[in-house]
Amino acid sequence: MLQHDEPVQITSGDQTYYALYRYIAPLNAYIVDITSHQELMKGPRNWYFLVVAITLCVLLMMMVMISYMTRRIFRRLEMVLASMRKVRQGQLDAKIHTGLRDSDSGDEIDYVAVSYNSMLDEIQRLMTQVVDKQLIAKNAQLHSLHSQINSHFLYNALESIRMRAEVERQPAIAGALVSLGSLLRYSMHWRGDTVSLGDEFANIHSYIRFINFMEGSSFELQAELLPEVLRYPIPKMCMQPIVENAVHHAAPPGGSVAIEMNVSVENSFMLLIEIRDNGTGMDPQTLSRLQEEMADESDRPIVASRNGLGLANVHKRLQLHYGKGSGLSIESVQGAYTSVTIRLPWEQVNLGGW
Repeated sequence: MLQHDEPVQITSGDQTYYALYRYIAPLNAYIVDITSHQELMKGPRNWYFLVVAITLCVLLMMMVMISYMTRRIFRRLEMVLASMRKVRQGQLDAKIHTGLRDSDSGDEIDYVAVSYNSMLDEIQRLMTQVVDKQLIAKNAQLHSLHSQINSHFLYNALESIRMRAEVERQPAIAGALVSLGSLLRYSMHWRGDTVSLGDEFANIHSYIRFINFMEGSSFELQAELLPEVLRYPIPKMCMQPIVENAVHHAAPPGGSVAIEMNVSVENSFMLLIEIRDNGTGMDPQTLSRLQEEMADESDRPIVASRNGLGLANVHKRLQLHYGKGSGLSIESVQGAYTSVTIRLPWEQVNLGGW
């Protein structure tokens, strides 16, 4: 006999039923529940359709999101490619607009875009630097050619005057003419951007001798330089503007000024050429203004002043060729001294130039 808690399968025609029954003793009766096979299968079938419908909806939503994200990514990549095509045509200002200030607040494409824009800025800066350097070289070349037009006439005239001064027993005038001729020859002939430190020092020595004769002053140039130091290649005319500044501004009325030059190498990294005078020094306002001019990193063109290249222009000229770590540094105490130090990368100097 079947147990009361086991279903009983009943077949009637083509229909199948399942019966469950339980005996209730107090009533002396059976409770019977009969359910067809179709009714039993409706629940799982409904759940199956529900799961399939939910799965299809999820897949559809995922496809829509993937399509949106893909089109957004491709649209941003197309902006990058469009900018690259413009840059290839020479439009270096064709930046990618991201709306971000840095690459840390976006995704990988934003990182590429911000880095790409930074690269364009650096390319423009380097191109401006190269153009400025070429303009300086071209202006120097034109100035040299212009100066050489009547150079032979000037040299011959100075030599004639010098010989006449010696005949008339005027050695001071003859010496001044020799110094002037050396100055003119040095400033008019540019065989390259660099000269030896010895040549630059000899030019300064000629300048001091000529100034002492012309103005009746007593400037003294002091330097103890080793022979190997005199062979160091340095930019031409980078020291004379510093000495000119000392001549025009450091000497007290009727007084004498000693100009001392020292050369050293700092930690095998920087060549330091210090030009120091014991003159009147600069007042704090003048020193501050000059240091501000030297710290100005704008791309304004370098223009020669009426009296030649100023200290700020020499500083920018050196930085243009050697980089930001080079240039001039100035210290001054009013009534005591002024010290100007030329800083040049030792590696480039040691290799023979810029």
